[in-house]
Amino acid sequence: MKHLSCALLVSGLALAACGAADNPALDTEADAGAGGAASGGQPLSGGSPAPGGEAPSGGAAPGGEVAGGSTASGGQPGLGGEPDPGGSAPLGDGCVEACARLGGCVAEVCPAGAAERLADVEQACRFECAANPSFPIVVGGIDTCADVIAFGRQAVGEPLPTICPEGTGPAGHYPVCDIFGERAATCIAEVCAPVDELRDVVIAAYTRFCDDAANRGDFNPDDVAALITPQTDCSFPILADIVRSGTEPGSDLAGVCQNGPVVSSEVCTAACEVLSPCIPPDSDAAALADPALCGYVCAVNPEVDARIWTCAEALEVGAACEVALGCFNPGPPPPRVECEAYADRVAACTAEACAPVADVLEGFAGSLAGYCAETIARDADAAAFFAMVNADTPCDDPAVSGIVDALLIDDPANDSDGALVGYCANGPANDIAETCAPACEVLVPCLPAQGDAGSLRAPGACVYFCSVGPAEVSAAAWACMVDAATCDAAFACVMP
Repeated sequence: MKHLSCALLVSGLALAACGAADNPALDTEADAGAGGAASGGQPLSGGSPAPGGEAPSGGAAPGGEVAGGSTASGGQPGLGGEPDPGGSAPLGDGCVEACARLGGCVAEVCPAGAAERLADVEQACRFECAANPSFPIVVGGIDTCADVIAFGRQAVGEPLPTICPEGTGPAGHYPVCDIFGERAATCIAEVCAPVDELRDVVIAAYTRFCDDAANRGDFNPDDVAALITPQTDCSFPILADIVRSGTEPGSDLAGVCQNGPVVSSEVCTAACEVLSPCIPPDSDAAALADPALCGYVCAVNPEVDARIWTCAEALEVGAACEVALGCFNPGPPPPRVECEAYADRVAACTAEACAPVADVLEGFAGSLAGYCAETIARDADAAAFFAMVNADTPCDDPAVSGIVDALLIDDPANDSDGALVGYCANGPANDIAETCAPACEVLVPCLPAQGDAGSLRAPGACVYFCSVGPAEVSAAAWACMVDAATCDAAFACVMP
């Protein structure tokens, strides 16, 4: 997915737009990684994760509950003022002040969840400062918090690079960015009417982008204020470039312009009020910790399962993070009639070309039906495609042969095809009667109904997954589960 390009660079009073990747939009891989949901995966190749690794709570993102607010800019009281933990003499005043300033800058510059790691920063700062007499001198000579943090990443090391990665800007807000966000949203809506339905979300995202760019020093807000006013016409080169790059084919808003918002502005705003305070700052979904960016992703990214947002929107603000993060793992969508017909026909045609498929036909068809339902859950318009296939559709019809070929032909240039090539050529990876069936009798009752592993509870799904033999679960693990007497023992078979 193409990132929207818009970095404002000011040299004197010359303002221009450039195609940087510093934009409110998120790449699909990073967003989806937040919850590990089944949507968007490759279910036909056994795309459920190794079962048993997550608790039934819904697979909360690593890091547990994360506080939503930041501490005061002065940092943790007494940061840097305690004796060195190794029993050495107390630090000198220079180190006390330097480490206190570093802590204050963490609270001011870094994502909200970073405040929870101030004690770790404190300890690392103490050791570094005690060993380096020049440390307090260098910190004292740095003007901005952003530069103090940059120095700390190098001199102090972890946890700073993790909790406050490079590119993080201070939380300053500039009035001109309110104007910039409003003008960007208004001008985009002039050529892309559906954006008007997302006006609040788009304004918030572009305002935040502007603030972040200014805080990084990409431009001087005073210079921008001289050029972007509430009356600036959309034909002004900067705004015109934002409109072009934001709506051209392949851009983040192109789909919204054609099909309307993925999720309504109201649902996105409410959902992100619940989710954002719970996102760990060092997770793949760290950008969602910002409500403005969270709302933008919710509204414009069709690759994220919409059930995540509707689940979170139904919760009260301040809900326990374990519950809120459970929304990222909504489990399989409900069955659909058109998916059952599609799956049965594609499975039958696949078995005609690959006889061993007949031995796992029930599970294979169920996997196809799940793939169909997941796709429609992300894109309702896809239902029309799946509805084209019924019991009388010829196997050489492109709607059927396309996916059959993708399963049975391995194109070296395409990592996502050929899922059944090995199975068709060599037979089951694990003996169906002696290993897969008895192992699944033990495993399936232990699996939670929600989350990715819940898809293995469907009839025949576990046996199919075992027999096709994806690398996530070894043959030894399946054999181990045959003899497992308890759920804990079964889960232990697949744990490293």
